[in-house]
Amino acid sequence: MRLLPRLCVVAETTKPARAFDLASGKAGWVYESRPGAHLLALDFCPALDRFVALEYAYNQVARDTGPMVALLHLDPSGGAVVLREAIREWSTAVFCANGTKLLNGLGELYDTGTAAVEHVFEVPR
Repeated sequence: MRLLPRLCVVAETTKPARAFDLASGKAGWVYESRPGAHLLALDFCPALDRFVALEYAYNQVARDTGPMVALLHLDPSGGAVVLREAIREWSTAVFCANGTKLLNGLGELYDTGTAAVEHVFEVPR
């Protein structure tokens, strides 16, 4: 049986993500995106036992050195990136299904474990 981490992770645009211990309120680890990128969304996925995040490269320097939009897996014990996979260049997205899925504004439903598109919904544009 997996246990949810006893952490609350706060991600603010253009700021590092910060983990706080829920019992003590003390600051834990910090995840800082690569220069020119920041996290747009963050959730915990019990099935993966990891935090999942959407990282967006907002300037050309970051886009020249990595994907414009990437799905990340963060280790709950220290915030290290365990997986970084480029996904479709669309920054509006939400995590759903207990963090196992990511749905973007194009209607693409990603499996967060593999970063593969599982389904494409017809959405009005």
